[in-house]
Amino acid sequence: MEFQLKKSVAISNSGFLFDSETGESYSLNASGIHFLESLKSGKTREEIKHDSLNVFDITEKVFEKDFFDFVSVLLSHQLIERV
Repeated sequence: MEFQLKKSVAISNSGFLFDSETGESYSLNASGIHFLESLKSGKTREEIKHDSLNVFDITEKVFEKDFFDFVSVLLSHQLIERV
């Protein structure tokens, strides 16, 4: 299952996320920025995993948990959509 960032959501280089639809804003950490920028550019979960394992010295198990948790939060705030 793949996801895409909603068109109403903007992200700055510093990790500030803004949803123009709701007016809500959020702050992201380095992995959140990486995940969201990757989703924004249309990368698949597998591509994001491959990149993340190289960028963040983590295991596949850690990636899977972190990515699932992050995507769950984004879905609950309606910031991304399933495609």
